[in-house]
Amino acid sequence: SAPDFWIVMGVTLVAGLSIGMGLAVLRDHVAGQINNVSQIAELLQAPIAATVPYLSSPEPVSDVVLTDPLSPYAEAMRQLRVSLDQGFRCQGGAAGEGRLIMITSSAENEGKTSLALALARTYALSGRKTLLIDADLRRPGVHNAMGVQPESGLLDYLRNPSDPKIAQAFYTQDPDLPVETPLSLVLGSAGADRPTDQLISSVTFDLILRDVRRSFDRVIIDTAPLVPVVDTRTVTHTADALVLIARSGQTRRADAQSAVQILADTLTPDTLVFGVLSHHPISKRYAPYAARSTNGMVPAKHPEHGDGLNAL
Repeated sequence: SAPDFWIVMGVTLVAGLSIGMGLAVLRDHVAGQINNVSQIAELLQAPIAATVPYLSSPEPVSDVVLTDPLSPYAEAMRQLRVSLDQGFRCQGGAAGEGRLIMITSSAENEGKTSLALALARTYALSGRKTLLIDADLRRPGVHNAMGVQPESGLLDYLRNPSDPKIAQAFYTQDPDLPVETPLSLVLGSAGADRPTDQLISSVTFDLILRDVRRSFDRVIIDTAPLVPVVDTRTVTHTADALVLIARSGQTRRADAQSAVQILADTLTPDTLVFGVLSHHPISKRYAPYAARSTNGMVPAKHPEHGDGLNAL
């Protein structure tokens, strides 16, 4: 009868909604992945400075700030830059000193290296005198993102700082930027075959940071991930700002919680902390602006499997 039909339909609808909500809860809490901005904001208890869209592109994603400056990806980098600069204005600090910005993640393959390079390029293009240091001594990646292979890197210099040939090999300029807005680079080369925490916390590296503060407006430092490697937690106290990147659909909640606890234990109280969610689908509300980008590049749907250079 008709009443029975509507009862069945009502029960079916409620059951369907319950299953859908249950699957969402399962994804967020049982699977334990970070999937949205509110999750990382809740864990980090700090501002989320940018959401970075996943891009389906044959070129390294950090190149997009140069090749497609009106894209949502490039806009996200400018949002991050502005958030940092606003924080620095409130922070104060010694006159004439540059600001050290550390970029890290809880685990590997979350996009920190691409973010560091793209942010450094964005700062350079804005007119700031900028240096990018690849301080991930275990698995340096900036040179790979740029398609270059230096003969020696920062690791070699920290092991043998008296060799002038090493210093000449790992310090260079970004060849893709205009000469009027240069980006200086301290690159890595081969990864380490032994522990590197004593090198990254050495007097030699500390002297490098002191020198570059006096020579540059902004120093971006790509560091090792926090959870699997001890290196970064030995130098976080030197940072004026730290950016923790989480990858949507991949970063494990447990890893993010561990990273936040490490930062709570090692950062100085006046260090600025920002979160970034990468590989995040762009809101449909902003799609018209994406369509106006220089080459029409539109963020792709979130991938379920590997994505090459996007993971750097």
